[in-house]
Amino acid sequence: MQGWKCERCGFTHIAEAIEKIPSRCPSCRSTRVKSIIIRPEGEDRYELSIREIYGILDRITELPVPEQEDARKTLRESGGVHVLCLDERKGRLSEVLTRNELEGYLSLIRTQNFGLAVIGHSVVAISPDSPIRPHVGLNRSKLDELEGLSEP
Repeated sequence: MQGWKCERCGFTHIAEAIEKIPSRCPSCRSTRVKSIIIRPEGEDRYELSIREIYGILDRITELPVPEQEDARKTLRESGGVHVLCLDERKGRLSEVLTRNELEGYLSLIRTQNFGLAVIGHSVVAISPDSPIRPHVGLNRSKLDELEGLSEP
């Protein structure tokens, strides 16, 4: 199911079908309303804990390349974390992302409430239902970099 939630007062609206998100919360009149995906109670999509996700991200750059790929897959499938760039110190996103990847990540961030962050030295996009999403916002400088790359 889908719905929306006020980030200020916590008011949550659940809908059976996709609905337009209001511009203001009907409870507190805040403009901080976000689209959410609601899962039935007891149904967790991701298996990794917050600690496990951060642990993998802290050491991923130290792993051999084949193990890095396994770690990226584990993060994506079991933690809701998409690694855009393993080590931001080694270059810009334009050097590691294809045009299709760039557009795909921008779409996830713009339309599905994905977070965007630098954790350790990795640039990551975080699913709205990932265990670490409540702890991660939207890194404005990385978003500006992505948006700058998408312009012709």
